[in-house]
Amino acid sequence: MAGRKILLAAGLSAALPALAGAAGFGIFEAGAKATGMSGAFTATADDPSAMFYNPAGLAFQSGSRLMTGGTLIAPSSDFKGANPFPGSSVSESQEKNLFFPPGMYYARSLTDKLTFGIGAFTDFGLATEWSDPKTYSGRYLSTKAELKSISFQPTVAYKLSDQFGVGVGIEMRRSMVKLARHQPFLNPFNNQVLDVATIDMESDWKMGVGFSVGVLAKPKENWSVGFSYRHSIKIDYEGTGTFTLNPTGSPALDALLKTKLPLGEHPISTSIEYPNMASFGLATTAIDKWTIELDVNWTGWSTFDVLELKFEDLNLVQEIPEEYEDVFNYRIGVERRMSEKMALRGGYIFDPSPQPVQGVGPLLPDSDRHGINIGIGYTMGKWTLDVANLFLFFEERSTVVDGDPKNRDGYDGTYSTFADLLSFSLSRKF
Repeated sequence: MAGRKILLAAGLSAALPALAGAAGFGIFEAGAKATGMSGAFTATADDPSAMFYNPAGLAFQSGSRLMTGGTLIAPSSDFKGANPFPGSSVSESQEKNLFFPPGMYYARSLTDKLTFGIGAFTDFGLATEWSDPKTYSGRYLSTKAELKSISFQPTVAYKLSDQFGVGVGIEMRRSMVKLARHQPFLNPFNNQVLDVATIDMESDWKMGVGFSVGVLAKPKENWSVGFSYRHSIKIDYEGTGTFTLNPTGSPALDALLKTKLPLGEHPISTSIEYPNMASFGLATTAIDKWTIELDVNWTGWSTFDVLELKFEDLNLVQEIPEEYEDVFNYRIGVERRMSEKMALRGGYIFDPSPQPVQGVGPLLPDSDRHGINIGIGYTMGKWTLDVANLFLFFEERSTVVDGDPKNRDGYDGTYSTFADLLSFSLSRKF
């Protein structure tokens, strides 16, 4: 049993933490109009996706509106190795995957001051999957990691006056995680490292509850100010870790591995505390036919300091330090109304990474990001179609700093990442 614990702890210490707290798995593209303005929407919030960006925005929306859509996300990442491991001659790449987090909202004015809404959106998700998992040089750390979530949020907003509104929503987030990697073992008969097992971990869908609040003020004609806060949500995950032996062709070695590896299924559990977030926005329509907004957003990633991983039947508890940092990101968005039917949009976002360099690895190659947006909106009668595209450029990030390898797992090199995100929303007024 002691040998099994040692192998298990060594193999999984790098597997789960980065996925749990990675900014790269945060998604802010909850509505195509907002995405077309780089998410700078806290002080505008004039469509039903305000439930995500600033629930107080519903207070100024009259009638009823149904809105549905989503975002096609196509990320890619390449890796160039460094010495001493995996070596400067090593090059790797991720699989070309496509993800589609959806969004749907319904808002209705109950009185001229009170509005109710309910929304479904994804604010955390995506995956990393490396090509050729049997030969991938980082396969002992991660070959695939996936996080899925969906949030449901009933929201109430109240207009205190023509210049001031407030809103509050209760967010119910359901989430699950999947992880896969290979298990190495030093063959005592020839001192060669072998892939002796595959490890697949999958949690059940679990739910956590939080809340969001917002205020929206219009203190002067053509100016608006917004503030929103989304509270952290803690989710307690339970699932199964499955260890599958890869036969080595040596009966003696296979027999030894069966005594060392915890083969079969094992119950696992952990808790993830997703960060709290706050946003401040300032918008103006003082220039004829233009809307300009600047947002400053704060994310409290420091809540993700230590992850505790439990294997109940193996009597193993492991605490893994993460030490993420709180970060601010900055967004600016513009809209130009070309006519009563059509509007063009654009924007820019700078989003620093909260991840310390020692945690950058195959599970999440995160870095500071720069985003450039373009978008268009078209209204015909009671229908409005919004489309936006975000080009997200990640700064190259190396785990070698001033010649000193920093990765905590001894897997060093430089990551280059890019993502293309295409958002669309279709809404109808009733």
